[in-house]
Amino acid sequence: MRRFDGQVAIVTGGTSGIGREVCLALAAEGARVVVSGTDEARGEATCEAARAEGGIARFAGARLNRVEDCHRLVDGVLEREGAIDVLVNAAGVFEVGATPETAEAAWDRMSDVNLKGLFFTGQRALTVMAGRGSGVVVNISSIGALVGAPGIAAYCAIKGGVEALTRAWAVEFAPQGVRVNAVAPGNVETPMNAQMMARPEHLATILERTPLGRNGRPHEIAGAVLYLAGPEAQFVTGASLVVDGGWTAQ
Repeated sequence: MRRFDGQVAIVTGGTSGIGREVCLALAAEGARVVVSGTDEARGEATCEAARAEGGIARFAGARLNRVEDCHRLVDGVLEREGAIDVLVNAAGVFEVGATPETAEAAWDRMSDVNLKGLFFTGQRALTVMAGRGSGVVVNISSIGALVGAPGIAAYCAIKGGVEALTRAWAVEFAPQGVRVNAVAPGNVETPMNAQMMARPEHLATILERTPLGRNGRPHEIAGAVLYLAGPEAQFVTGASLVVDGGWTAQ
């Protein structure tokens, strides 16, 4: 029996990067996966990849900067599938900018998806899970929430909010049998940060500061998500699992 047989999982940001690998990993472990995002073509490609490995997946479009879309996503899954067992909030926006140059629009783009959208998607899903007495939420945070970094202060602040929200939700919903945790990735090779990684001087600095001497890969983050969402972590809630090649240990 696979770890998630018979379970329904929603993955926001499931069309690319970490979210895509989480979708594939959950589907391979038996979950019926709802791949959410804004790009239908990429979403369908993720679903096809999951089905090719024997999984079950379908796409559900949503723009997480709109509260009604966050709620509609969850309500639609509940209506069609009858249950929601796992929510992985993997949708994210990343923009580089020193504090003096950070525009309000850049702040809003990151905050709307990374924190506001996460909150209101979770709000609806957690209400459903609490009503049935079980469920798991895993939020994708960042080591930027744990250590300072020049040039991404806004991103760090918003991801810090994700960490705080994870702890608050864990305490609030534990009495209803719902667990809430986070995964805090380090530098991972994804389309979202490909432009930064393409700069030789930036990449060299990252590799020098990472004890394992390389960037992470999306499937390695997906493995951490599956642990926290799965039966092995039944006594884990309010935690943030750092997966960063040793970056924050220095």
